[in-house]
Amino acid sequence: MTLDESQVTENQNLKQKLQQETELLMAYQSKIRMQTDGLHDREKKELESKMSLQRAELEQRVSAILSSLSSSPHLALATSALVECWVNVWPGSN
Repeated sequence: MTLDESQVTENQNLKQKLQQETELLMAYQSKIRMQTDGLHDREKKELESKMSLQRAELEQRVSAILSSLSSSPHLALATSALVECWVNVWPGSN
């Protein structure tokens, strides 16, 4: 069975239309991916910034506690326990 000229032309037109729609879809997907990646990066930076601030505040409080505890010889054991706890909570902070 062979196609007549109008069927061949219609087939070519449909293939071309499908190719164009595929390209549009891929461009749209790429645009959406770039937007979501940008949003993800911004949110990640915001969270990292908040974490950094919270960590700095916590470090300040722990430092103040350690300073007050280390000035009292009776609390040396509590100070060392607090330091050990700090190291376990914030690895890499020592």
